[in-house]
Amino acid sequence: MGALVLALLGQFILLARSAQWVVGLAVYLAALAFLWFGLREMEGELPWLRPGREEDRRIPDTGQLETGQPQGVAPTPGLDMEQPQGVAPTLASVQPSPLELGTDLDEGDEAGLARAAADVTTSQPLQATVAAEGEAAPAVEVPAAPERPLRPLWNADLVGMWGSAALPDVRLRPLERVGELGLWLLTVACAFYGQYLMVSQPGQINQGLLLMGGAALAFLGLALRHELAGRPAVRWASLWPWSGLRLHLERLATLPTLIRSHWWRFGLILVGIGVAVFNYGLLWSKNAATPYTDAVILWLVSIACLVAACATRPLPNPVAVIARHRREALLVLALTVVAAALRLAYLGAIPDIISGDEGRMGQMTLSVVNGTLKDPFATTFGHSTLYIFVRALAVEWLGVNTLSLRLVEAIFGILAIPMTYVLARRMFNTSVALFAAALLTVSHFHLHFSRVSVNGGILDAFFTALAVFLFYSGLRSRRPLDFALSGMVVGVHLFMYMGGRLTILFLLATIVALLVVNPRLVAANLSGLAAFGLVYAVTALPMLVWAMQQPGEFGGRFVTMGILQNGWLANEMRATGRSQWEVLLQQFRVSMLAFNVYPASAFYLASKPMLDLWTAVPFALGLVYALWRAFDERFLLLNAWFWSAVIGGQVLVLNPDISAYRIMIVMPVVVILAAVAWFKLVDSAAQLLTRNRYLWGTLTMAFIALVAYVNLSYYWVDFAPNCRYEDRGTRVPSLMGSYLGTLDRDYRGYLYGEPWLFYGTHPSVDYLSGSLPVQNVRGAQAANVNFVDRTHKAVFMFVPEQVKVASPTVEQTFPGGRWVEIKDCGTPVLYAYEVAPR
Repeated sequence: MGALVLALLGQFILLARSAQWVVGLAVYLAALAFLWFGLREMEGELPWLRPGREEDRRIPDTGQLETGQPQGVAPTPGLDMEQPQGVAPTLASVQPSPLELGTDLDEGDEAGLARAAADVTTSQPLQATVAAEGEAAPAVEVPAAPERPLRPLWNADLVGMWGSAALPDVRLRPLERVGELGLWLLTVACAFYGQYLMVSQPGQINQGLLLMGGAALAFLGLALRHELAGRPAVRWASLWPWSGLRLHLERLATLPTLIRSHWWRFGLILVGIGVAVFNYGLLWSKNAATPYTDAVILWLVSIACLVAACATRPLPNPVAVIARHRREALLVLALTVVAAALRLAYLGAIPDIISGDEGRMGQMTLSVVNGTLKDPFATTFGHSTLYIFVRALAVEWLGVNTLSLRLVEAIFGILAIPMTYVLARRMFNTSVALFAAALLTVSHFHLHFSRVSVNGGILDAFFTALAVFLFYSGLRSRRPLDFALSGMVVGVHLFMYMGGRLTILFLLATIVALLVVNPRLVAANLSGLAAFGLVYAVTALPMLVWAMQQPGEFGGRFVTMGILQNGWLANEMRATGRSQWEVLLQQFRVSMLAFNVYPASAFYLASKPMLDLWTAVPFALGLVYALWRAFDERFLLLNAWFWSAVIGGQVLVLNPDISAYRIMIVMPVVVILAAVAWFKLVDSAAQLLTRNRYLWGTLTMAFIALVAYVNLSYYWVDFAPNCRYEDRGTRVPSLMGSYLGTLDRDYRGYLYGEPWLFYGTHPSVDYLSGSLPVQNVRGAQAANVNFVDRTHKAVFMFVPEQVKVASPTVEQTFPGGRWVEIKDCGTPVLYAYEVAPR
């Protein structure tokens, strides 16, 4: 309590008088010290504060458990630790619930727990004896809960209020309750006021950051205050994975027997590797003019063989799973339908123009349709060509138009909603999953980039969420098939957009980190991790061949945009006189503020940042909480995902303040962390006020409704109808291309666009016009029209600055033409004069 009060006091000192920042920082340090020692006092010995030796983790032989309870009574998070003597804990308090352990059980897991519970109730019934007055209560024999040796204590459920795990009953004196409630309110107020300061008053970003920092520190203290209360200390049999490694070595000794009993699996593995090696040689012999049908078939066969070999256990029946969770399925279906309506409505008309990059994507798609581009295992302009082949299916189905150009992004934007739900449900519980999916459904940022085709960021978000879901499922279920599917997804992601290169890096970093924080978990999943690596290598093999053949094209975007590769960092150091770390720290600051302060400008020109004010606050709190719980494999994965994208996609590239679209890959992480923080706040408030589920459920739905109103009103009311997508230099070429697309193919265009509009800078003109020929008219050419091809129809286009200067000469030479005025939101931006050949 003292630590939290000091933290908030430091905030007010920092906000009230900037000259006393030093005093405020001193109070911060004192708050951190109090928080540190307070946690040690509360928990006694946290494993992530002091790992200790094996003998330190044993229960001392003193007649008392580490929690201070009488011997024979098991400590339970769901019971008051000061319960009367002689009252036995209930079965619910002894049997850990699936959601309390942070699990999402499949069919086999539930059956296993049911059998374990039956064994407990039938073999060792609970017995309780009420002690007579003045007599000591006899010891109570408590059955042991089903052992989960690879699930450390810090994997306990984080959101007990809405899961099956009950909140710990924390007894507070009235004065403590009032003080903690006031601190809770002060934390929320400081967090939202700090965010408001940063957005509304750019000159007070530092003050807003300090307020947010203090609020995050107080939030962390409040969360841990209730989360750690009444929890027993951790006792592990061993911290290191020697037992797991020994088991695998013993299995290697029986390898001949395994091969005989599972000969078909080993046969499939050999066939898959052999086909991949043959395909490797075939790809080296290919060139841009040869078809790739045979290479694609061999690629798919090699992947299928390896994945089939890893199917050691059947997957849960999806129909049975949905039947058991009908309500959840209906809610997720409803969110998906809403997401589809928001992302598909008027897709070809909103945004009302296509950008230059969208036009470039359209031109590359047409090169697949007309057979010019044949290699699906290559890259062009930072995009993998298989992604373009997928888009070509939509163009062939719907024709060459804006709708077909944007349909792939819209579909994957829709699929990201149930994928985010499934991932959050697997890691946490239903409430967190629904909350996160709802936030992503209504996010104006995710909505906009699901409706435009400027990069593959939307695909990055979907594929990474799917890969992480399968990888985490493999860690929990120890099914090699889950790991194999994850490796396949990461490999296929490599052929979609640049986020695939990031995904494999942070998953490998996660494995290395797990070797430190939970090595037994890695030892138990060596077979699955081997399957992950093998399937990924075979899936990514064609791209590896391309990278070796065309290293400049494969890494071109990194060289162009990376501040280390293109010399920007060295130039900035010379220009500003700052050190390398100072420049990188400024890049980091700007990159983080792109989430909640700087408007998302690139390819959007929005006046709002990625996150609205109401979502930004729980996200910031959840991010701090995730860093604190980084040893939990769930948060380890989320942290690796988030920070690798921020550093690789923002800090180390140009213009991080305006290029929020580059980190679209982290949107599932953002909403999941926001959901975790929200329910931690709700749980803390429920401890202090009331545990009425209807009250807190109503408050949660009201918060989601508020976020939906803010985001959707901004996008559909403020942004979409007001011609605010991109600047004039991008909008006019798109409007010109749409106009030229209405003319017959016998026309030739002549553009008088000086000083700011020139044909050839925006591929959107060619995509929308069907590549109708256009010629720029510059300088002295405007004095006569000798350059006109008189065998074709002509259309002369003038920007407003040129219409009065150049149009009289054209009208005198070609009288009888027709004038067309091209407007942008009611304002003329281009004038066209159509004439037929003589």
